[in-house]
Amino acid sequence: MISFIRRHYYKWKMSRKGMLNRDRKVNHRGAELKRSLDRNPLIGLFMLLILMAASVWSMMERVDFKDVPRMVEHQTASATIYAAVPFSYEDREATRKLHENTLKHIPMFFRVSEENMKGLKSRLEKLFTDLKNSGETDFSLYRKLSENVMTWAYRGVISVKDREAYYGKEYRVIDPLNRIPAEALQIKDAYLPEEAALEIVNELLRTVRNREERLKKEQELKTLIKDLLTPHVMFFDQEYTETIRQRALKRVGIVYHEIKRGQMILQKNSIVTASDLERLSVYAAQLEKMRSEQQDRIDWVRLSQSICIAFLLVLFTAIYISHIHPEIVRSSGKIWALGLIILTAILLNIFSVKLFAYAGEIFSIPPKLWYLALPLGFAPIVIGALIGVRTALFSGLFISLVAAFSGVAQFNMVVFGMVVSALSSYMIRSCRNYRSLFLTGFFTVSIVSMTLVIVFCWCDGTLDTLMYWPFILPVAVGIGTIVLVQFALILLESWFDLPTKMSLNLYSDYNHPLLKEMQINAPGTYHHSLVVSMLAEAAAEAIGADPVCARVSALFHDVGKLSHPEYFTENSNGEDKHKDLSPKFSAMVITNHIREGMELARKYKLKRPIREAIEQHHGTDLVYYFYKQAKDSGECISEHDFRYPGPCPRRKETAILSLADACEAASRSLEKPTHARISELVNTIIQKRLRDGQLDECSMTFRELAIIRESFIKTLTSMLHARIAYPKDEELLDENDLFVDAERKAASTQTP
Repeated sequence: MISFIRRHYYKWKMSRKGMLNRDRKVNHRGAELKRSLDRNPLIGLFMLLILMAASVWSMMERVDFKDVPRMVEHQTASATIYAAVPFSYEDREATRKLHENTLKHIPMFFRVSEENMKGLKSRLEKLFTDLKNSGETDFSLYRKLSENVMTWAYRGVISVKDREAYYGKEYRVIDPLNRIPAEALQIKDAYLPEEAALEIVNELLRTVRNREERLKKEQELKTLIKDLLTPHVMFFDQEYTETIRQRALKRVGIVYHEIKRGQMILQKNSIVTASDLERLSVYAAQLEKMRSEQQDRIDWVRLSQSICIAFLLVLFTAIYISHIHPEIVRSSGKIWALGLIILTAILLNIFSVKLFAYAGEIFSIPPKLWYLALPLGFAPIVIGALIGVRTALFSGLFISLVAAFSGVAQFNMVVFGMVVSALSSYMIRSCRNYRSLFLTGFFTVSIVSMTLVIVFCWCDGTLDTLMYWPFILPVAVGIGTIVLVQFALILLESWFDLPTKMSLNLYSDYNHPLLKEMQINAPGTYHHSLVVSMLAEAAAEAIGADPVCARVSALFHDVGKLSHPEYFTENSNGEDKHKDLSPKFSAMVITNHIREGMELARKYKLKRPIREAIEQHHGTDLVYYFYKQAKDSGECISEHDFRYPGPCPRRKETAILSLADACEAASRSLEKPTHARISELVNTIIQKRLRDGQLDECSMTFRELAIIRESFIKTLTSMLHARIAYPKDEELLDENDLFVDAERKAASTQTP
């Protein structure tokens, strides 16, 4: 205790010299710097750009099906195949027309022979030898020239005669390794030797800025490259082309009925028949046709559409968050957590779609149920538990729209995502432990998904064809979603210090080391904390704040008194420890329990709301008793020396705790605590805190203050009510007579 007094006396002396005030200014500047970093708008902008990129990627990774595998008759199908595009079977006349139409789309095959490539390579080596013999030392231009010439020759250069003969037709190139690219090209777009030479020269002379030097080298190189390529042009392989045409005609089958998108063409483990091969052939041709039509032009259209949609979604999200939830913008931790959760949800959706496409072929799952595989309840549940329900609802809508624009059945996807997001985030709002979260989240996601898919399929008239998948998939996805939720909550709570009701509720265990120590060493403070927790919890629940946060914060708000509990009235047992201390020093001892409490909070790793409650529950309030004592003694004092260090409460729950703490402490001084006296006391304390500016930094309205006031009055009146004096029963024996009577009865029952 002597060391404690000396330490604080030294601080008091230093403050008189102005050094402590200077340190406070430095600490204040550090806090302002940290606050400005927390409000850095670049963090939010960076996260929005990441979400926009992820959204574009998700929209470009649309639901698709694999290529048609090559099969033969009488073999067992290794996978279930569903139609990615609709196609139909026709009659014989239509089959004949289909054959004719099919031949029109078969390209010509031009072959790049291996002999040509060897001859070209030999000429290039001879050119290198000539350059080397001529004394040339810089071979960089030759290397580039050789690489480009070999590349163009490998790609295929057509002769003037062949291009004029087959102008207007498509062709595909067979390289020397007999590999054929899937894309068919127009012969009119094929390059002649001189055209290829011009392209190569432009590439080689791209860095040459001197016009005269460029013209000189251009003409020289163009002639050289043309001479190199002309003898080694590709040639039309008529035999192979005819083989491909005959093969295409054999693959075309007779069409008898329509096949819709997502309809099963071939089931796994079934024996492949000739009819199946015909259907697969037609489907393969249709799929190839669709893909050939959706080349770069369509991809660029999809990319531009995806960028526009993602930009609008991100813009609306930024406007909503900044105007409706400014507290998120002011917290870099919440911005990072929110962005990371949404990004993870988008990536999970992409992974789930690919996994569904793979599993659908193995387990014969209808592709129209692809949206059931998306864990759409993941982000709303995590955000609802960490940040709030309203933010979770909007985030769920954002993720649902991104998923809807990534696949087919967009209307069903949007409705499905909105309903699952809304109900899952709403239902878990009152969960106070992880078991309740698991059960509530699982049943909500599973039952809602199951109900919606049954309604959708019933409206489409396809419910009878889906077998048991509308019941299995929601259960499996529900379990996977809630497991991911629990894992994500554990990580995010530790990374960003964002507690949930579940983790805060763990601190309400009265066997916590700090609470146990308070019960033993500071019983008065412990009882005071219990009463304040009841007051704060009831008031928080009345205004719609977080009652768990208010209750747990109240239990730990005075743990700093454990360092010297005897200096506080509730633990003094009638002994006044301040009678030998000066008023200023007594005020320093009282206000020091904030700093001691923060040290204990960091030592025991208490959550952020509890730490904020310990630091802010007194705000910058005045220790009026010792201030008035010092003022009446005539001592020259500063009011600043008798105020708590602050800051003022910033959460609603902390503000409620601050008021409850003051009201409970003051209510102990009431001799006859009637309803009128308690009401007057609560009104006085709240008005005093308002006039002193202690509630300026929390977003609390006067209507909420009125509700809090009524809650305090009701709770304090119930706790401090007068009891009826029961009359004594004079006929009862005293305690000694009771013991004597018990001994007499025991002796009489003993056996002789």
